[in-house]
Amino acid sequence: MNHLKNAWKSLTIWFNSLAGIVVMMGDTIKENLPMMQQYMTAENVKVAAIVVVAINVALRFKTNSSLADK
Repeated sequence: MNHLKNAWKSLTIWFNSLAGIVVMMGDTIKENLPMMQQYMTAENVKVAAIVVVAINVALRFKTNSSLADK
């Protein structure tokens, strides 16, 4: 458990946490920001998911140390 102490320093964890929050709030965003509905098509959501995965992979390749070493 000691290796999780420095997790807040990880860009991968920060990015995935923010992406997760956006995904969880997707319906709320769509309901409260009607102007966003035109952009939240199935195709755009698919592209956004691919971008999130690509960024996650890039951050993973950037990582060269464990959480314990941070």
